[in-house]
Amino acid sequence: MTSLTSAQNWYLILLTLGSLAACAIFMAIRAGTTLNEPSLKAKEITLRSRMGQGTWDFSQSFATNIAVIGSVLTIVLTSGALPSTTSILPNSAYGGLAVFFGSVVVIAPLLYNGTAKRVPVSPGDMDTAAEYHGTVWGFLLAALVTEWGLLGSIATVFVTLLELYNADSLSVIPLIVLAVTLFAAIVFFASYSWVKIDGTIADQFDPAHEAARANRTIAARAANNLTLPTKENPLPPPPSPRWTLL
Repeated sequence: MTSLTSAQNWYLILLTLGSLAACAIFMAIRAGTTLNEPSLKAKEITLRSRMGQGTWDFSQSFATNIAVIGSVLTIVLTSGALPSTTSILPNSAYGGLAVFFGSVVVIAPLLYNGTAKRVPVSPGDMDTAAEYHGTVWGFLLAALVTEWGLLGSIATVFVTLLELYNADSLSVIPLIVLAVTLFAAIVFFASYSWVKIDGTIADQFDPAHEAARANRTIAARAANNLTLPTKENPLPPPPSPRWTLL
């Protein structure tokens, strides 16, 4: 196995840890601005506050789909279009990066679930007596890792295209068009993440949503001739709203 040169080591570090650092800075800024919003500060919402149960439907996750598509594209280019000798990273490194970043977005939900605890709730729309509530910091960590997987996957695709250009397998015009497209995808995803992260946290602690869920629970119990809550014997809180990752 050929060892990496000093330059190749730096390129690999930039692709992996550099993309992680960029996402971490973005997430730190977003978390700070969100938790310092007056409505959340008034309710004393912190990184340790409990959020509701996530809905892990990868088909509905924009970030997961893009990251996996990018990983598959890199593997296809590596297996068919890239020359055996490349100039930026070894040919075999691209396949490894594609698998790595594609796997990162899939395991992100485990990070949130790892902070969860079982919380009794009143039966509601989901007809459940308990939910598994993770923390705000667990949600932010899962979102960070998802962003890392997407950014790293797109960056790997771009470097793969540069290899094709260096090997005279791709002209400069398609390279520029593809580079602009990939950059636009990153910018739009950053904008979407900025809004989605704030909205997800805000919805979890919206008093109007909490009151509406409580009223639905009471109405359902009354319709089924069940005991209504009293001050001395209150019901467990209603189920929290479900949320999806990026």
